Amino acid sequence: MRRNFLRALLLAGAMSICRAQTPGPSKEVGAKALCPLAEGGGMVDGQGMAGHSVPSKDQKAQDTSYIALVSDSNACETRPGTAKGKTAAWMLLAGSDRKLSDRVNNSFTGRYMQVLPSDGRLQINPNALWENADLLLQLPQLIFKLRVTHHGLHTVYLRWAGGDMFGGGDSVYVAMYDGKGKLAPGVSTLKPVSLPIQDTYYAGCCYNMYWHVCVCIPPAHSCPNYTHGGLNLFVNKTFAASRGITCNAPNNQLERLHAPRWYEFAGKEGGQDFDAWGQPWDSSCEAEGMGTKDSGSDFAQWLLKAGDYELKIFPRETGVAIDAIYIEGPTSWPANATKRYKEAASSFCPPGSNSVVLKIVLILVAIAVAGVIGYLGTTTAAQGYCTTMGQRIGLVRSPDQTSIYGNSNMANSLLPRAGVGP
Repeated sequence: MRRNFLRALLLAGAMSICRAQTPGPSKEVGAKALCPLAEGGGMVDGQGMAGHSVPSKDQKAQDTSYIALVSDSNACETRPGTAKGKTAAWMLLAGSDRKLSDRVNNSFTGRYMQVLPSDGRLQINPNALWENADLLLQLPQLIFKLRVTHHGLHTVYLRWAGGDMFGGGDSVYVAMYDGKGKLAPGVSTLKPVSLPIQDTYYAGCCYNMYWHVCVCIPPAHSCPNYTHGGLNLFVNKTFAASRGITCNAPNNQLERLHAPRWYEFAGKEGGQDFDAWGQPWDSSCEAEGMGTKDSGSDFAQWLLKAGDYELKIFPRETGVAIDAIYIEGPTSWPANATKRYKEAASSFCPPGSNSVVLKIVLILVAIAVAGVIGYLGTTTAAQGYCTTMGQRIGLVRSPDQTSIYGNSNMANSLLPRAGVGP
């Protein structure tokens, strides 16, 4: 029984080190933990423009950044999701296998993750999401495991595609979870107060067929026929409320968002291109954004302590694509806009770096072994054998050594004796 117990204990420890998750239609992978890079991720010390962001000579610049290419084996995990009766999943695709009209261009390796089928919106009700951030977990998940070694500010950069600047493209939510699966909040920020349209004085909103946004309008106002080339349609207040439309509070009142639960990346020039308009990495977003275009006023940032975390990316709509992520650590640099990463560039932790789990397993095994030895030591038949073995491994003093407890050989033993004890 004890042999089976030790075998089960070791097996459980080994499985906890790296357990493969079952994804959706994409390849079955279990994400490996990402550790800080050994090399510089962005600009190197001394090359900051105009002297900005250059550490002084007294500062030791350490690279605490992370990089993950979704095409690298074990760089991420995927889990399918369902919303409004529709099921979708992140899938690893080769651009060369896609029709030209469906292809996302300029990925680092020619392969990228995309949410399919690309047939519309997976959006959950914005008001419900604001009240319960756990609703994000209903959506398809792209998961990256991080092993944070340096306490401090961590900033996420996305290399993504599928969106546009007009609100008609795709978008994603990004959230961080700690080792226990608890949502880790971001840093404090400011944003305009938004209210459900039914709680405002607005009469409805003007839906623009080009921008795909609905702008709230006061009573006695009408929608202009066209705005920026798009036809405007009036949407009454009741229907707008059923679609979760929100409006800015009067006088553009700001609010303090102390602990953002997610960040929205929505709106990107040149939608079907990872390198669109010379902007390969996107860092601007909106804290707890829910609209068709983010404000661009925030960065996806968290103050993280040392430990294990999961960065999760959720699609707001299907069709959105991810090529890579970069995370700037507390003593590293922003993503290098000119660097082209190749296969196997992901900053995986070196073998054996999961020392915490291994130490726990070894401690539990040691406790189990000590318990077995102690149990055997309580039996008369095994006493002599255990004493001899104990002498060899240092648990029992040799007979020729003087004991503070007397001259009895067993008085020298650190093993329990039958009939002796508290």
